[in-house]
Amino acid sequence: MSTSKRFPALLSAALLLGATAVTLAGCGSSSSRELKTLRELRNRAVAVNVIIVYNPDTKQGEFMAPSDKLIEISEGFKDYVQWVSPDGLVYVHFKDGSPFDKDPVHERKVLKSRPARKGTAGTGYNYTAELELPDAAHTRVPVADPRIEVMP
Repeated sequence: MSTSKRFPALLSAALLLGATAVTLAGCGSSSSRELKTLRELRNRAVAVNVIIVYNPDTKQGEFMAPSDKLIEISEGFKDYVQWVSPDGLVYVHFKDGSPFDKDPVHERKVLKSRPARKGTAGTGYNYTAELELPDAAHTRVPVADPRIEVMP
């Protein structure tokens, strides 16, 4: 590519870099309250949302996003998990111990956990999940082998 064709892109990048520098320079004199707010935002617990849908072809529950099969939560930031489905209620059962002090509980149609237990960082937990369909028989269908990893 010739220099003349790259010039508009380089000029745009330089202007953006300059604007960013001016903005950040203005942030340098921010009050301690603003800095405290930024610290608080960084240290807040995160609700990890897991959406499970029913697949009528396989007659199983599936994760809406494939990445939901492995859930990562932080013990230090007190993250927690929320399982929800537009197709029914979700139930979870831990195979070899739970990362939580208490079993997750339903709040309306959302199954919510508490933050991870102290001392669970660096460990992983396999669990089974089931989706209870709203049919007359309250049929429960399996959800493929999910896992929770607890990070520091």
